[in-house]
Amino acid sequence: MKKVTSNAAEEDLSGGARRDEPDGPAKPVKPAKSAKPAKPAKPAKPAKPAKPAKPADFAKHYLYVLECSDGTLYTGYTVDIEQRVAAHSEGRGAKYTRSHRPVKLIASAEFETKHAAMSAEYRFKRLSRAEKLSLLDKGTRFPFEHVLEERFGISDMESGAL
Repeated sequence: MKKVTSNAAEEDLSGGARRDEPDGPAKPVKPAKSAKPAKPAKPAKPAKPAKPAKPADFAKHYLYVLECSDGTLYTGYTVDIEQRVAAHSEGRGAKYTRSHRPVKLIASAEFETKHAAMSAEYRFKRLSRAEKLSLLDKGTRFPFEHVLEERFGISDMESGAL
């Protein structure tokens, strides 16, 4: 089908040249560059041995208290106390403990949920130094979890219902 346009140029509407294309000869197409040969694949790195996974239902969560070399206290949360204390001792722990080494673990409390452990940590950190020392002293005679439960007035803190 042919149509006459306002400038009297004819145009094929069934697949011919379109109005938005420039007039004149088409530009030559550049030949494709030859592809570089593929590099040989690097040998695969040996896989790291996998840590034995603890089922999430049975994971323990801990609040811990460290005494720093200058007598200050540092409180934190972890799922592996031994590994975390080692990290603090080697200077890979918290920024605060890096400049207050060596550190010594003086108390820890085990909780069933992360929420319970972190709530206890938050509440413990808000206490005055005298109150903290009093609780730590009681923690030498009774399980620290029970001391925290008694202080914060929560009987089922260990079960995670804060």
